[in-house]
Amino acid sequence: MSKIKIISNPYQKKIEYQRWNESVGQWIAVDLENNENSRLLSDELTTTFFPFIVQKIVGVIVNEYQDDSGKIDIVFEGTEDEYKDLQEVCTADEYHDIAALFKGERCLENARDILPDIKNIFESIKPLIATSFVSMDKIAVEIKRFTDASEDKIPICILGNYSSGKSTFINALIGREILPSGDEPITAKIYKIERSQQPDRAYVEFECAGEAIKLRFEENNYRFTMGTNEKPMIRQLNKMLGKIKNESLTIRVNKTIEFVNNFVMNGDEDCVPDLIKITVPFVGGIWEQTSAEFVIFDTPGSNSASNDKHFQVLKKAMEGFSNGLPVYVSELDSLDSTDNEALYQEIRGMKELDDRFTMIIVNKADVAKLPKGQHSKEDEERILSLAIPRNLYSEGIYFVSSIMGLGSKNRGEFVDEHYAEIFEDQAQKYSDPSSRFHKSLYQYNIMPAQLKLRAVEQSARYSDALYANSGLYAIEQEMQTFAGKYSAYNKCQQSHLFLGRVIQMTSGEIEDTIKERAAFKQQIIEKLDSDRKELLEEIEKKSCELESASIDQYDLYMQPAVEMVQRVRSVKELEEAEEEYIKIQMEQQGYDETEGELKDAREALYKNLKENIAKILKSPNKSVFKEIGTDLVNDAKETSENDNILREKLKDIYNAANDELLREISSDFTAYSKESQKKLEEESRGYWEEKITHIKNELAAVVTESAKLTDERKDELTGIIFDFEDIVFEASADNVFIKEEFERGFRFGNFVIGRSERLNIDKLTKKYNSEMAGLVQVLYGKISDSHKQSLRGWKENLISLIRERIVEYNPTLRDQNRIIKDTSDKIEELEKRQSQLNQYTENIWKMMDWIET
Repeated sequence: MSKIKIISNPYQKKIEYQRWNESVGQWIAVDLENNENSRLLSDELTTTFFPFIVQKIVGVIVNEYQDDSGKIDIVFEGTEDEYKDLQEVCTADEYHDIAALFKGERCLENARDILPDIKNIFESIKPLIATSFVSMDKIAVEIKRFTDASEDKIPICILGNYSSGKSTFINALIGREILPSGDEPITAKIYKIERSQQPDRAYVEFECAGEAIKLRFEENNYRFTMGTNEKPMIRQLNKMLGKIKNESLTIRVNKTIEFVNNFVMNGDEDCVPDLIKITVPFVGGIWEQTSAEFVIFDTPGSNSASNDKHFQVLKKAMEGFSNGLPVYVSELDSLDSTDNEALYQEIRGMKELDDRFTMIIVNKADVAKLPKGQHSKEDEERILSLAIPRNLYSEGIYFVSSIMGLGSKNRGEFVDEHYAEIFEDQAQKYSDPSSRFHKSLYQYNIMPAQLKLRAVEQSARYSDALYANSGLYAIEQEMQTFAGKYSAYNKCQQSHLFLGRVIQMTSGEIEDTIKERAAFKQQIIEKLDSDRKELLEEIEKKSCELESASIDQYDLYMQPAVEMVQRVRSVKELEEAEEEYIKIQMEQQGYDETEGELKDAREALYKNLKENIAKILKSPNKSVFKEIGTDLVNDAKETSENDNILREKLKDIYNAANDELLREISSDFTAYSKESQKKLEEESRGYWEEKITHIKNELAAVVTESAKLTDERKDELTGIIFDFEDIVFEASADNVFIKEEFERGFRFGNFVIGRSERLNIDKLTKKYNSEMAGLVQVLYGKISDSHKQSLRGWKENLISLIRERIVEYNPTLRDQNRIIKDTSDKIEELEKRQSQLNQYTENIWKMMDWIET
């Protein structure tokens, strides 16, 4: 049977494919090098976010690779969330008799599951970074960028032409009519809208001629918390707000925004900057209680005269974000607009936006000419071929009536009377299923099949029919999904890239400090007399040679110890342990007693059967047949029930035994890991203590063999060398990275065999031994790095002390030597921090790396 493997890595934004080659008994890549010309290799099916193209992928696999039997096996390696999307497609009517789905031997963690741990790592990194750089200006931008990217805030960038109803759509999302609709503004202003954490507080912030202005709106009041009455704009705004101070919070914010717009449009354009921040409580729908922190960016229309400028404004406003959701708003009749080519390129070019998730919103769908019920396949294909979908389609096309959606949230209480009239006229069509022109706009959404099915089911079940049928619920639900599932992949990847940049900057800092130290060393050498210069150069050269030789010989010396601590468990050993746990569970759960009862029931059934056969032979009439038949049916039913009870009990026994065995293995893994670490550390300490003694002896020999020193000076310097403190190693118990390895423990895969509920002991044994070997290598690497770093620091301190004695009678050289000592200490500290940063990076990478199952 044909087999195709899908390998999806959403962290690296790529999908790969392999096919099973029966002749060589292995998987081979589906690529051009293997003379493959599959549609699977298209950019769409290798770079698009997997859930959005899974239906197409399965279709291509079935069409291109199914064999004569009409069947195909699909093996998947990726995240559990993506596997479920694939499972929905493979079990749907179209493919359930064709495609058999299996999990591969590797998997990835869902980003939403590991993101909290990555955030915790970043919190640990902050103090480390804060003390790692001479100038924090170098790193401040990187810290802000990652802080913004790792926060729960989800930027939503609303794009589209002026006539598309962007403002009404945003008002519908918020549940308040805060953005006024009207004439086209002439400036490139960006509105940044966030949810207020207090239900009776709203804020509007902007600048006027360089002065920060901030208004706070309360339930029955307002106040300027920043800004003075000296500017005409503020005086006029204050006067206007005084007249409407008793109006609702929504109206007061709406009129404030309208005032700012009008003020700019009346000529004082320089007073108000490009960005206006609005903080307001969200009302109604699922966003009112959402845990996601959405930040909405409303941009001027793409058909604005200031189009070139407003993207620069948008980029500045979104600075620091890296996982923005692009949302393009259009009317149905405008989807084939051809004047947005620059816009497409801008969206793709903004690193702040992830164009893999672009949502296309068909607004004003309540007045669009739509077929009854839903689109046909031909309708969908026609719409997808239009200019805007052709360039931007990825996550889906969503149909909505923003007025109906907003009305469902504000109960028809509009600021705009025209909207109120439209809502009153049409509300029944969306809330009453018996209406002749009843509409459910979510039915028209064009999405990947498995996502569309899910969205339709959720919308149909939702209690607020008006809200759901307006199409707004499906849109907000998909944005929630982006916030909860999809955006986490970008956040995780950004954390890894951030640490890479910090490590690179740390390396630059170390390199600069090493150059600085070398320059001071050279200054000292040049100012010494020839005898002391020659001696100091010889001592430094010898120390470097001894350091290098010690490091070069370390791995060979430690190899036997590393091999000795790598515990290997046998299949037989674990099988015996499993049988023992099964035996214990059988005793505890009374299996023998249940089995005995079943045996008695079977024997009674056979005995009754014999007796009934005898009755039939003796008196073969209908009444006897009926009586015997009833007895046999009851006996058989009882026996069958007992069989089921026994099977369920055996299943419970296996599950309980499995749990006990896995607990024992996990505990054993952690205990033996700690023991291994202790043995490795002891062996390593012994090695370095021996090498330190050797280094001291060799350096003392350089001093005693010098013909340039008096015997008194030789005794003084050799005394300094031999009396110098021993090397100090970091205690492993304090090493956060070794602790994390222990806390991570043994990562279980799926070891159950089919439906038997028995463990696959062979697979479990291999997994244990593989994980143990891997952990030993990790522990050894960390101990090795730490101890080598300690050696380098110890050597530099010793040479600094020797240098100090050689130059002590020259005050200038003595001061320069102190500077060398300080820079050496700084280098040692920077290298230690760099090592820690490398470990943090490795830990994050492991979270996003493949796990053998």
